[in-house]
Amino acid sequence: MSITEIQDEPRSFEDTHSPRESAIEALVEIAQEVSTPQAFYKRALPAIAQCMRCAYIEVEIRHGSTVLTESWHHAESNREFWAGQAKSVMTETMSENAARARIFEGKDLDVRVAFLCAPVGMHNRNGGALVAAMPCRDTSTVDESLELIDVLCALASSLGDTIRQVAKQELSLEDQREASQEDTTRIRKVAEFATETELAFAITNKLRTRDGCEQVVLSRVLGSTVTMLSMSGSDTISPRSPGVKLIRGAVEECVDLQKTVVDQDQLLDEPGVVVTGGRLHRTWRESVGGGCVASIPISQDEKLVAVLSVRRGSNQPFQAEDLEELRGLVEPYATGLEMVRVARRTLFQHVRSSLATGLLTMFGAGSYGRKVVAAAIISVAWWGFFGQMSYSIQAPCELTPASSRQLAAASDGVLKASFVLPGDAVDNGDLLCEFDSSELELERDRLRGELAILEVDRFDALNNGAPGDAELAAANQRAVQANLALIEYRIFSSKVYATCSGVILEGDHRSRVGDAFAKGEGLFTIAPEDGWKLEILVPESDVETVKSGMTGMFASHSRPEDSFAFAVERVAPAAESRNGNNIFVVEADCEVTAEWARSGMAGFASIDAGERTPVWILTHSAVDFAFPRPWPTAWVRVAWNCVLIWKRVGMCFAVRFPIS
Repeated sequence: MSITEIQDEPRSFEDTHSPRESAIEALVEIAQEVSTPQAFYKRALPAIAQCMRCAYIEVEIRHGSTVLTESWHHAESNREFWAGQAKSVMTETMSENAARARIFEGKDLDVRVAFLCAPVGMHNRNGGALVAAMPCRDTSTVDESLELIDVLCALASSLGDTIRQVAKQELSLEDQREASQEDTTRIRKVAEFATETELAFAITNKLRTRDGCEQVVLSRVLGSTVTMLSMSGSDTISPRSPGVKLIRGAVEECVDLQKTVVDQDQLLDEPGVVVTGGRLHRTWRESVGGGCVASIPISQDEKLVAVLSVRRGSNQPFQAEDLEELRGLVEPYATGLEMVRVARRTLFQHVRSSLATGLLTMFGAGSYGRKVVAAAIISVAWWGFFGQMSYSIQAPCELTPASSRQLAAASDGVLKASFVLPGDAVDNGDLLCEFDSSELELERDRLRGELAILEVDRFDALNNGAPGDAELAAANQRAVQANLALIEYRIFSSKVYATCSGVILEGDHRSRVGDAFAKGEGLFTIAPEDGWKLEILVPESDVETVKSGMTGMFASHSRPEDSFAFAVERVAPAAESRNGNNIFVVEADCEVTAEWARSGMAGFASIDAGERTPVWILTHSAVDFAFPRPWPTAWVRVAWNCVLIWKRVGMCFAVRFPIS
């Protein structure tokens, strides 16, 4: 029948009724006769199509996890001709939640086809749309027809909600009690089985006896992994068997399609729900010499958990009602299969299942975000175990002069004056302090007078011709000159001069002016201007890593913004105890050129210890703390503890842990 013939086809309703009145009366009458929204929409579509003279009409409603799809087309028209354009208009209407109209003009016929679509809701929610294809000779009637479609959709939504509410109210308390008792009985039966395999064999054998099937197979689905649990007529399942491989392929085909797959001579008209003629199902069917084969997905909370595969003879083709009945018989036991599997597995199986579930969730199809996170984690872990990272040892340190000179009292004396303080810069030859030399100066004057007298005595002896007396006077002169030289040296030593240019480190004697100093008592410590050194206090756990020649950076607490390079020169061979900790003093040559540098400044030194793996850098401190040296003894103790722990854990493998 052509589009023109559909347009000219007479109405079956009386001419006194308008299309609006006829459609409304038909919808109200249908709503009074049916008890479910599915039945209402299935009968309402032909009624609306007849009143509005539509060639094709389709409705799709989504409510939660339920999808209701119904369509109707003229008996002599091609459904596929309308479905494509209708789906496009329906998608546009559901996305915008507003009525839409689209007009198509034929090239060979003087006719236009209007696709009219309006939103349809359930429970006051716009969850779907209704689209109708109807011929029109001009565009003047499109707006009127679209308004009528919108009104009928609103009426259908209201009637559908009312039918659903009435259907819920009609469920009596007795029916609810019976359903509860049936669930309780089913749970008790499930609890009697020790393993999911036993429960699966019980289900398949019962279905085979009840429906007279030639073969029933039940398989578990975990993510994309298929495990065949039971096969009727067989005690065990051999994965290498050719027949088992064929059935497994059919089950995997059902898992991939996520729909019921049927292969038989009689085709089923269940678009979107049943797939007919699957290639792997056809191979399975041909291998057993014909018949009818089907695989039904079993879901739990919208998740595929099992697949029921059934084979019948050629004289028992599958009908849509048969497939739905088989699903209804097995689906209540899907929860029981999962409960038995989880409750009866061992600790090792629990761990393995958790890991497998995590990996499937991480690398499952479509989980691109989780895959990116997993790739990032793996990359970081790879870098952590096999990458290289600069490792530095942080340790406190103290700035000290590269060398120092000590100045001590040359003889006993009383301090007269001190001219410098610690931290003062001095030049070579600068006067630092002075001792009291007044008594020495008096003694010097006395010796000079005595020397003059002896000189006169010597000349008198020579003039008087007494060579012996002259020689005695000369000897006495030499003795007095020696004493005079000693006194003059002591007078010179009473003034202490700097022996080099540098900085005074120690020697604040302002409070000791007038005190007596013994010979050899220290006076000043001078640091020459020939550089600085660091004394780095390295912990015992890191001293093995530090070697001579290593470099690093130093920063003082007072000037942390300024850092200076240094090079390790010497590592002390013995430890020292400071503040209750064993440390090793590491000496390093530091290139400090700042004027503010002072001896004794504290800071932190960072010693570059080469490249290490990031994991070693993060964990070596904890490992050293948990397993102190000597390492051989510690590792023997750790190995023995691991043996004891493994012995206890191994005893748990035989214990079953039920999951509540």
